[in-house]
Amino acid sequence: MIGIVCIDDCGGMMFNNRRQSMDSKLREDVYRTVGNGKLWMSNYSKGQFGDEFENIVVDDDFCNKAQVGDFCFIENPKDLKVRNIEQLIVYKWNRVYPADAKFDFDMSGMKLIGTSEFSGTSHERISKEEWK
Repeated sequence: MIGIVCIDDCGGMMFNNRRQSMDSKLREDVYRTVGNGKLWMSNYSKGQFGDEFENIVVDDDFCNKAQVGDFCFIENPKDLKVRNIEQLIVYKWNRVYPADAKFDFDMSGMKLIGTSEFSGTSHERISKEEWK
């Protein structure tokens, strides 16, 4: 599966069991990236995506059910404990938020294959890294 995560400058992902931030331009980039593929996510994440994208599959065990080539939008670091991540897309907020749940995925065996930046609606600059 291809994991998609959002982190702050200190690797934070969540605070008090809630996402740190969200941005509609980031969601648009996720839609473009996924294209016609499946985008798996939890019920919690579905709340920010709404019904705009028809390829969303909602299941709280999504990381274990996704197949090779499927995308998974991962907001909770506990979901990164799966072993079948073949690629990782990391969006960086380029600021620091309060966080008590951090990105702790071991990327030592992965290679950076692409980077880009764009302006968000609530963030002046969002960075995107693609790892394989």
